[in-house]
Amino acid sequence: MKAFRSGKPFSTGAVVEKPAKFLSKLEISGFKIKVKDVQIILTRRLAPDDIVLGLGEQLGGINRRGRKYITYCTDTPVHIPEQLSLYGAHPFIIIKGRINQGLFIDYAGEIIFDVGFTDKDFLEITITSTNLELYYWKEKLWQTIVTSYLELTGGVYVPPRWAFGYQQCRWSYPDAPKVTEIAGKFRQLGIPCDAIYLDIDYMDNYKVFTVDEQKFPEFKEFVGKMKKQGFHLIPIIDPGVKIEDGYQVYEEGKANHHFCTDINNEDFQAAVWPGLTHLPDFTRPETRKWWGELYDNFIEMGIEGFWNDMNEPAIFYTDYEKEKIFAQLQSAADAGKIKDINLIHLQWEIKNFHNNREDYRRIYHHPSPEQTVWHDDIHNLYGAKMALAFAEHVQEKYPERRFLIFSRSSYSGSQRYSGIWYGDNKSWWEHLEGNIKMLVNANLVGYFYSGADIGGFGDNCHSELMLRWLQLSVFSPLMRNHAAIGTRQQELWEFDQQTLNQSRNIIRLRYALLPWLYSQYLEYAGINKPLIRPLMWDFEDAQSADTEDQFIYGDGIMVAPIYHSNSRGRNVYLPESRWLAWNVRSWEERDMQILNPGNHYLECPLEKQLVFLRENTLIALQEPEEFVGQRNPDTLFITGLVTEQANLKILADQGSEPAYSGISVLEIDVENKNDYFIIKTKTVKKQQLPWKHVVCEIYDLNGNTNIIHKDI
Repeated sequence: MKAFRSGKPFSTGAVVEKPAKFLSKLEISGFKIKVKDVQIILTRRLAPDDIVLGLGEQLGGINRRGRKYITYCTDTPVHIPEQLSLYGAHPFIIIKGRINQGLFIDYAGEIIFDVGFTDKDFLEITITSTNLELYYWKEKLWQTIVTSYLELTGGVYVPPRWAFGYQQCRWSYPDAPKVTEIAGKFRQLGIPCDAIYLDIDYMDNYKVFTVDEQKFPEFKEFVGKMKKQGFHLIPIIDPGVKIEDGYQVYEEGKANHHFCTDINNEDFQAAVWPGLTHLPDFTRPETRKWWGELYDNFIEMGIEGFWNDMNEPAIFYTDYEKEKIFAQLQSAADAGKIKDINLIHLQWEIKNFHNNREDYRRIYHHPSPEQTVWHDDIHNLYGAKMALAFAEHVQEKYPERRFLIFSRSSYSGSQRYSGIWYGDNKSWWEHLEGNIKMLVNANLVGYFYSGADIGGFGDNCHSELMLRWLQLSVFSPLMRNHAAIGTRQQELWEFDQQTLNQSRNIIRLRYALLPWLYSQYLEYAGINKPLIRPLMWDFEDAQSADTEDQFIYGDGIMVAPIYHSNSRGRNVYLPESRWLAWNVRSWEERDMQILNPGNHYLECPLEKQLVFLRENTLIALQEPEEFVGQRNPDTLFITGLVTEQANLKILADQGSEPAYSGISVLEIDVENKNDYFIIKTKTVKKQQLPWKHVVCEIYDLNGNTNIIHKDI
């Protein structure tokens, strides 16, 4: 890796340990470099078979060619193909080809990536500043570039184990009786669930870090009551602080200069849910410390997880822009020319009240008393620094505990202390397909703990879409059903009885797989290797490189979701080895079939999903619980197709202590000697493993099941 520094870049915090030496001249093999005004433009010819990967949370395919992308964190509630920016900014790109190259451009303002859009044969990167740091890789293996980037930016966040359970959210469950009703339905119907979310209506008039005592009286006792039933309550936290005399958060922020300012050094004002608000200046260490401490009241009441929202930051409007529109109307009216107004132009300006770029250009930060930074230059850091405020605080005050924290907005490096979700998607089949690619793309930049709103946030979900989305989400680390106000109720019992029964089976499959899913997460996060990967990571053939609707999860599972309406099967590509195809109806049933490598059309009725286990790999299951840690089943079921030898390691820990402290390892070796199976187990214990027995269900090439019981 080589590093280059230009000008006087703002320290984003993305890189945990900077190199001792930066190059003074930017030279990158194959790239033409041009400095134009206050821009740096990098251009490179792409070979016809070059594949471009990276950029994290963006629309489009896994191979980024043929589109334009802009890294400028944007609150965009309609994810349509023409959208160039989403909520996160991850300016890391990999070129896979005859020469494998990687670039991480550590600049938190706008960068435009034209990946063969203007000219199909060229990659052009326009950096809208000359103040930046740039890291460059040229490696024999493109996979090495990804791992090196994750090491450079600090690794991967590991949430508590319960955060891998199913989670239920809606804008909004407005009060304690409604939350109690939702929790009761889950337990009554036997649907596993670990978390229920509190959207903006739990607050007192949308004031951050408050609880409406009329809706949630005796909130601490209510949190404890829910926890006894196995539910974690997860409140939303927005950055906008309501301007209201007597409101403690506002008064403290005002008195201690914790807010961003405008050009006149007055506290910047923007309207969000509470009305006019001030935005905390998270570039200031003092502000992050203050903000982090504000979470304490919730933590002391038993809250163990938070979701940060609206932190691009989202702006509904400002008085600055509103006054411009009013002035145009008044001027036209005074001149008697109201009929001559260009209504289309005016309509466009009103539409762009929301997240107007000119408003962002009015914001200033003050990282220190001697420093003033223009927001537009560091816009992409806002959500990341908000999440950092929480992470820094809990690391200092609660070092023995692990919390759930995920954010809507993010920047490279924040994957080491926060997860993300993919924002306001819709109940569209196109967004289900996009979810497949987003999981891969997020993992390639280190956001392992991520996921989309199951069923879609906006619009109205129907039963088939919900079932297919749930099936995909078995393999999404964040598994959260979330829907918007005014849409159809999206809780699983709001559909027909058959859909309810099938949904229950899908979620029980997730809980059955949790020992393996969680173990794989720990293992891959520990080695900075993407947990969810495109086929081309593991297989070098051309069809694997072209396949974007299947992915590899951990060691040996390949997932091939169905993402079209009325489909009762799909074409699946199986590379290189033999595969054990599991057409899953429920975790207890083993509808297994051995398939040779190649292309297959496989039937998959609505009540089933396709999961593939690679030859000579193993997975682990246990009897599902209603919530993580409910009773800790003592039997582990191991299954796989073993033609030679297979090894499985299951990492287990307490689940809420710091990651990688107190990990115990159960290791299982299976050897096939002429269809006679030898099973060996080995344990490395730092704490007591929950399992006492292993049941191995091993398949041979004839499709026969060999069941072997062992005590641990």
